Amino acid sequence: MSWEKGMGDESTKGEMNEGGRTEGGAAIVMTAAIVDARLAPVSVITSLDLTCAMSWFTSRRTSGESERHEGGLPASLSHHQILAGRLGHLNEQQQATFAKFKAELESAQLYSPTPTPSHDDSTLLRFLRARKFDPAAARKQFAATEQWRKENDVDRLFATFDTDEMEAAKRFYPRWTGRRDKTGHPVYVFRLAALQPLQKELNAVPPERRYQRIVALWEVMRQFATPLCNYLAQTAPNPSEPTSRDPSPSNAPPPDICAVTSIIDLADISFSAMWSLRHHLQEASALATAHYPECMHSTIVVNSPSFFPTIWGWIKAWFDEGTRLKVHVLGRDPGPTLRELIEEGDLPKAYGGTLDFVFEDEPVLDEAAKAVVGEGAPGPDGKPQWTLGQVPRGPAVFKQDGGKAWVERPAGFVMPQANGNQTAEAATNGDAK
Repeated sequence: MSWEKGMGDESTKGEMNEGGRTEGGAAIVMTAAIVDARLAPVSVITSLDLTCAMSWFTSRRTSGESERHEGGLPASLSHHQILAGRLGHLNEQQQATFAKFKAELESAQLYSPTPTPSHDDSTLLRFLRARKFDPAAARKQFAATEQWRKENDVDRLFATFDTDEMEAAKRFYPRWTGRRDKTGHPVYVFRLAALQPLQKELNAVPPERRYQRIVALWEVMRQFATPLCNYLAQTAPNPSEPTSRDPSPSNAPPPDICAVTSIIDLADISFSAMWSLRHHLQEASALATAHYPECMHSTIVVNSPSFFPTIWGWIKAWFDEGTRLKVHVLGRDPGPTLRELIEEGDLPKAYGGTLDFVFEDEPVLDEAAKAVVGEGAPGPDGKPQWTLGQVPRGPAVFKQDGGKAWVERPAGFVMPQANGNQTAEAATNGDAK
């Protein structure tokens, strides 16, 4: 199947949960939905309760901060139960449903539990949560994703993706800051105004290759950023006791980190500029919703322009309640609220923190992450494949075996050569930590 066909095939289109649109990649899905609102037929828009929507926004403070409760956190985010339905936090009914789901996948030869599980429990649960613990619906989406990955050879695409091209492609999509929020989820930033000067460059990329870029970057999130952050959350000095980074109850296991917190920055972006990016955003949104479900932990919209409240009033009815509770809209002074979700030192200065990071930067890892990432083994030029404590350029995956954790190149990695070319060679991996 060609990539062009994959973009329009039914298997790649996100289905609607009962009661609204499901979520996939947080920042892309939400930003695309903003643009989608202007594409909606007038009959659809007028059918929404705009009075209620506007009342919801006018009840906010003039600074753009949302309602707060006694604990101080934004009401919409603090009411979102981040652990419900996640690994280690299933109730009896969910455990039974999960066991049934795995058995059905095994029977359909979509999953093998032995000798080494073909898929980890966290991945399987993402599909089950996305379909409200409906095994049949989850199995359908999972099967479609497995078929899509097979037909498009996603693992090979990721492993052999050109390193320089992958790094350049990151300028067009949400970027990891290298830091985590207080619950351990990786913090991504998406500043739309940064895309405006790059519009011609983006448009010059053939649609098929642009789609492949999106896939490769979702794989970076799935195979590197979230598993690394999950390991760090699980291996805290004493994860049974709450810390400033993990405010969960003292008797609760640490959260399973399989999603991201995204800051969508709408500063200095006009609606006409957003409109010009609509196909780019919609393409990425459809992919995320169909094949990377439940990857949104929280989405915080900052520096929202004057037209945003009206548009959000239109589009929020398109999402199910669980997704709506993950979205928080702030204005021009997001710092006070964001600092309750993200430690000041892990929050970029532009949003009220002290971290030296802007959208165009490489991730700035904290000390715990640096220790795990380490230094890459020597490449063809004799130099380390990546500098000590820095995120590797190009494809990289996080690995864990018992108490050991390390970062390596994926099998089949295309090794950059000293002359700047890349040839297919066996990957030389970093040492296990």
